Amino acid sequence: MKGTFGLNTCPDTTRCISANLDFYIIDREHGRASLTEAAMLLASVDKKCKKFIRVSTCQRIEIQRVLELSPDGILVPQISSYEDALAAVDYTFFPPIGTRGLSPYTRGFNFNHSNLSDKKTKINQELKLGLLIEGKSGFDDMPLILDNLSEHLDLIYFGLFDFASSQGIDPDWENEHLCKLLADTISAASKKNISVGTIARTKRDIDILNNMGVTYIVYLNDLGILNEAMNEI
Repeated sequence: MKGTFGLNTCPDTTRCISANLDFYIIDREHGRASLTEAAMLLASVDKKCKKFIRVSTCQRIEIQRVLELSPDGILVPQISSYEDALAAVDYTFFPPIGTRGLSPYTRGFNFNHSNLSDKKTKINQELKLGLLIEGKSGFDDMPLILDNLSEHLDLIYFGLFDFASSQGIDPDWENEHLCKLLADTISAASKKNISVGTIARTKRDIDILNNMGVTYIVYLNDLGILNEAMNEI
């Protein structure tokens, strides 16, 4: 599947860019979208696209407020330990899986308190959670994360730029060390039926990642795409 991160706050831009994508990720970690703007952007994403929000941080209130907007799923950044991953699961899901807070008078519950148990179960079953593993310590804890939390995870996202920066190497999918780590991640995740995603910087990267078996290929972000188009002109 192909998609991108969205940093813009213009609904028309979001609609235009998402029209030919499989998924679109509203980025609250690196973008400036308020919760009100994020809600408008969600409504503007093409209907064929899966709608994700990358939360700004792995904190209960941030995750709670973003989930009240009813995206298809969230991505939680800066996962550097098993404890971080456990917190992300805990904050994302209702009991008995996690400890997400409940207010029935919100969008996800159609603003009423009827059939609460069924609604919670449905949300827990359908909500997609992705973890952005962006440091060496996060990859060191990957076996523990996969062994204990896999049934609640939909996606492991390989944070190319942050990981390469932490290792003092170029963020380039021609790098054998990066490709091996990604291949190992794909192999381990696939055994637990978890998808893997990462970023492509070029069309050649897309081919490389496709051949490696990456499920969620993120091409640049919306502003990177626009900048690339203007440079070509």
